[in-house]
Amino acid sequence: MTNEPTKEDLIAEIVRLQQRVTELERAEEELDKQNRLLRLVYKQVPYTMVVHEMRSDGNLYYIGVNAEAERLTGLPESEWIDKQPVQIFPPDLYHGPIRERTMVCLESGVTKEYEERLEFPVGEVWTNTLYIPMHDDEGNIEAMVVVAFDITESKKRQLAELQEREAIIEQQSSTLKELSTPLLLISDEVMVVPLIGAIDSSRAQRIMETLLTGIAERGVSVAIIDITGVPIVDTQIANILIQATQAVRLLGAQVILTGIRPEIAQTLVALDVDLSEIIVRGTLQAGIAYAIQPNAPHTNGMSPFS
Repeated sequence: MTNEPTKEDLIAEIVRLQQRVTELERAEEELDKQNRLLRLVYKQVPYTMVVHEMRSDGNLYYIGVNAEAERLTGLPESEWIDKQPVQIFPPDLYHGPIRERTMVCLESGVTKEYEERLEFPVGEVWTNTLYIPMHDDEGNIEAMVVVAFDITESKKRQLAELQEREAIIEQQSSTLKELSTPLLLISDEVMVVPLIGAIDSSRAQRIMETLLTGIAERGVSVAIIDITGVPIVDTQIANILIQATQAVRLLGAQVILTGIRPEIAQTLVALDVDLSEIIVRGTLQAGIAYAIQPNAPHTNGMSPFS
């Protein structure tokens, strides 16, 4: 004889099933609520979020982008879905930083952060971007989420400030170069070039450029180079003076060298420097007096130490 359920057993089973249904309905409502809240977060967070799914062919495909991603890139969600990154980004960008950073994220299995510059239909976009791998219960990566914070405006300000600073530095550098080799007009015919401090090859080049440009622009016939403020005169500086004299002569002008101290004179003699083409005076005052005297013989035949 089989034990058939009694009426009371059936009623109890019905009650149990009803309770289970109620529990499942509540769980479903809670899940729907959570999904609704997650969708709200996903759609309304003030940063870009795109989700890739790793599929059986081993490639990532977009399965969702939020509203901020659409705004930032100018691409509607419909243009992302079921496409690979190479179909969204220009080839040079994808095959460069985008692919490289994606591979680093997938191979390391950890979140990576980068600053990126991207080009979209809306124009240039700068972001701080997180590449986040998503693992299943076995630890395999089944998706990747990319979260990007728009820093375009701050980056543009930063670049503008950098350009402004570089312009200021360039202007200051130009001013310093000019001040390092000042040109002083004594008269319409005479210009003084006072040299102060150590002279290296780069400064020597600037001195030469400033001297020749000044003579050409101002049309002077005499350039007095005063080296009173130059602490050391060696072979390099002596050669620079000779080269300057030769270049000035090509412009139809004459060089007068002043400020040679006794120790510098000894150095020049020891170096066997040929100053035969340069008129030399001991002081700047003496050089100016010679240059402005009436009928001054600014000629090659003048003895340099006369």
